[in-house]
Amino acid sequence: METVASLCERYQVDLAHARQVAAHTVVLLKALRARVPVSDRLIDLGEMAGLLHNLAMTVDESNHHTVGRDLIAAAAIEGVDATECAMLACTTRFHRKKVDAEAEPLLQTLDAARREDVMVLTAALRVADGLDYSGGQTTRLAAVTITDAGTWLRLRGPFAVEDGARALVKAKPWDARFPILHIHARQTRPGADGDMPLDVAARRTLRYLLDTTALRRPGRLPDAVGRTRAALRRVGVWGRLFQRHGARSGARGGARGGGVRSLAHLATRGAPARMAEALVRDLDAYLGSGDEQRHADLAPLRAVWVLARDEAARVYAERLSRAQVRATVRHLRRWAEQRPKATPAALSPLGEPACLRHIGPPALERALADVRVFDTLTPDSLAQVRDRYRRAARRLADVADLLRDALPAGRIQPLLAQARLVSHALGRARDAQRAAREALRYLAALPEEASTTLRAAVMAFAAAMDALAHEHLSTVLSQPPFPEPWS
Repeated sequence: METVASLCERYQVDLAHARQVAAHTVVLLKALRARVPVSDRLIDLGEMAGLLHNLAMTVDESNHHTVGRDLIAAAAIEGVDATECAMLACTTRFHRKKVDAEAEPLLQTLDAARREDVMVLTAALRVADGLDYSGGQTTRLAAVTITDAGTWLRLRGPFAVEDGARALVKAKPWDARFPILHIHARQTRPGADGDMPLDVAARRTLRYLLDTTALRRPGRLPDAVGRTRAALRRVGVWGRLFQRHGARSGARGGARGGGVRSLAHLATRGAPARMAEALVRDLDAYLGSGDEQRHADLAPLRAVWVLARDEAARVYAERLSRAQVRATVRHLRRWAEQRPKATPAALSPLGEPACLRHIGPPALERALADVRVFDTLTPDSLAQVRDRYRRAARRLADVADLLRDALPAGRIQPLLAQARLVSHALGRARDAQRAAREALRYLAALPEEASTTLRAAVMAFAAAMDALAHEHLSTVLSQPPFPEPWS
């Protein structure tokens, strides 16, 4: 005869997660008492189900729900009769994947009342399991409210939003029997660290900033939060800029993204330093007007960015040197030799405008050369050629935008404005031509009995889209050559 505790010990169950799921299951079952009969014994079984639901995780992770069912069904658990053991086995099977009661033979051995009890346990267990999807036991179930209109769970914690979303995914058995589940989640801490992918850390930090701001100053977005959001968005642009000179910043993928590596990786490989410096500055501005708790919550994230900023100067110099950008490296080394050497905090970031004036020209010249290839563009140029021109103009706009602080506004602004206009117009022309092609394809697929009015309307739409595309192309072709920023 075994106990629940001895089973968990034998199969090395993650007890922290199991206890969290068991506690949430008990809370949900007690809240259901206002809607359906839930006995004390059923609540006890719900607690056991929470403790045992991942029993086979170390045996067969991909099939732990079915292997766990078999282990529990074959066990003799102290204080649990054979029927209740079968119920626990069924809840373990149903806590994961699709719940198909008709396809589970063990469930069919139970009478109707016990089968219904199993489904009640399953509904509560799946939601409770989702509430610790992050695995850190940080999400707190602050309140449960069940009315005819729905079931409302109020969650708090750094991963409350993600855990709540997972609970909703697993809530189909709950929604089938009880008022539909709704989640109200708010982060109590940003929950971002140096090992988290940068895009995830950025979203979590911004959500935290915006949530706390909405609570304290409804309807108003502080400038520091807005600047922080802009800084995080532009990190990927910096990655693409320095990739052209062999200094990979840690960003993966091209213009369409594909994910960004962790902050720790950026720090060791050379982060986009100007954006790191901007983020540190804007976080400091945001924290300066906040309370001590806010500062404590965001201090670890800020520390990672400070590390990234200080490491960038050294790493960029090495990688640019390997890329044989000799002129840039000479200026960079001269700047590095003049840095204060007392403390890392005293180092100026690589991204300061003075340093950008050395790094920026090669990048800008390359971007300008890319767009000048298309000076012979005509209205009859292939769509692929126009799309390459659009991407080149967008890259030029990205680089020019990043160099606004490093070059006089009178030189960079005309170039930036024209690059944006060309990129936008070519994009609109592409979209219009796609719409025209789709309309003609739709027209060709119409059955012979389609009305003449419908055919005429589709033809008119295609013609209008084609005219719009030519209008945008005319805007591009009427532009003068891109201005020279050094003149």
